[in-house]
Amino acid sequence: MMRFNVASAGLLVHLVGFVACAADVTGSFVETGSNIPLRQAPITVEVDGKDRQDLGTTTDDAGKFIIKNCPAGQVVLRFFKTDYVNYPTVRVVPTDGSPVDADARPKITDDYFKRILDALHMQTQAGNAGAVSETWVKLKSTMNAEEAVQCAKLFAEKSPELAAKAPEIATFASVDTQKVKEFQAKVTSAEITPQKIPSLQSVAGQDLPKAVVGHAIADQVLSRVHTADDLKTAELSIKRDLGEDYSAVTRASMVQLQKANPGRYSLGNK
Repeated sequence: MMRFNVASAGLLVHLVGFVACAADVTGSFVETGSNIPLRQAPITVEVDGKDRQDLGTTTDDAGKFIIKNCPAGQVVLRFFKTDYVNYPTVRVVPTDGSPVDADARPKITDDYFKRILDALHMQTQAGNAGAVSETWVKLKSTMNAEEAVQCAKLFAEKSPELAAKAPEIATFASVDTQKVKEFQAKVTSAEITPQKIPSLQSVAGQDLPKAVVGHAIADQVLSRVHTADDLKTAELSIKRDLGEDYSAVTRASMVQLQKANPGRYSLGNK
């Protein structure tokens, strides 16, 4: 899998308590927009400015974590995940020791997109259309549909001649930004499970290209399945709930996404 290394960003979560009472701190670490779980992300803990290595942990395959018996006081959690930007979040530890939620939802860094776009541009300058298409697939596998449309538009502006020779880039670049934004929000918030895939009518995606619709739904389905059995069930649900045309492109997108970036989804390393 091709990746472009960017320095890891620390995500800070401040928790402030007022009595010396331990509490469990739980939450999830997922990508903004797509809700893709950011798995196996190390978390370091400081309490009142002191490093507490004994409390450190990592997120699980669903992006969730728990820090048991975290002392009251000023607690700083740092989540580390390459290519994600830092978003501080403030919480308060209750005086009764009740569990504290500390969800975090970072975004992919602009620097990551810039490095990818620069790599694509270099390939277009060399006239390598095949490499452009291959790199686009790998890039798309790291993004939801809205992000992929934005990136395709940037690339089409930078290298319109070669972008036109990569059909899918041209397709994504032609999409109305507001329409895909609204569609992505509906798909992300939809109650997608392996047993049920909301119909296109419920998310109003009929006016978008099938490739964009398929990518958006495939991305969400893969983020919510964790076993091979779940995946088989989801594939049957897609065929039943989306109709033949859209189910075919969605299933093709699922295969493409898993192959290009298996580490993005929990199922990839099961």
